[in-house]
Order: sequence, then C-alpha cells, then structure tokens
Amino acid sequence: MVAIDSLSTVASLASLSARFPNGLAFSPDESVLYVANTGATQYVHRLELNPDGTLKRRKIFADMSSAESEGAPDGMRADAAERVYCAGSGGTWVSEPDGTKLATIRTPERPAKYGIRGA
Repeated sequence: MVAIDSLSTVASLASLSARFPNGLAFSPDESVLYVANTGATQYVHRLELNPDGTLKRRKIFADMSSAESEGAPDGMRADAAERVYCAGSGGTWVSEPDGTKLATIRTPERPAKYGIRGA
C-alpha cells in the first residue's frame, strides 16, 4: 500500500500480509486506517498511524471468517464513535473500536460500499 500526500509525494505506508486489500476506512481523527482483506483470510487490519502518516503499529482488528458463503470483507466506514461498519458474509458487520463484534445488519441484498450521513 502507498500513501500520497497533498504535495503528490508517494511513500510506502505498510506491508500487509493481506493478499487482497479492498475496503478502506479512516477513524474520525484519521489516526487509524482500517483495511479489509477480501482473500481467503477474511480479516480487517487496523493500522495505527504516526502524525506524519507513517505506520506506527499494525494488528488484526476483526476476523470476519464466517460459515456463510455469501460475501467477503469489502467496503467499510467508521462512524463518529469509531464503530466500524464493513460489508461481509451475511450483511454488514458492526464492530466496536476495539474490534468486538456488535451485530450483523442483514439486508435483502449483499452490501458492498457505504456512506454514513453525518459521519
């Protein structure tokens, strides 16, 4: 993954074990970047960033593996309370800032991308 700053300077952000990084979401203060892995290992990575945008720490935020075959981690957003909403097996997975799963919001169709009004 790479980061491009406002001066169009390209810098390496992180080397992930994610083979298929997909959905991206920043925390409200932009100090954390969440990255969904859509490959065989269905994780959301949590990348803590230094003020200059370089990587501080990386960890697995949520394991989105599921017995349901439809869907994989995809589009996501973080709300003002830093709860993360991520498309996944069975619907939208909602997680607390510490990665604890709160719920799955089931929808008639499989979701892919998100917008949160007022977030």
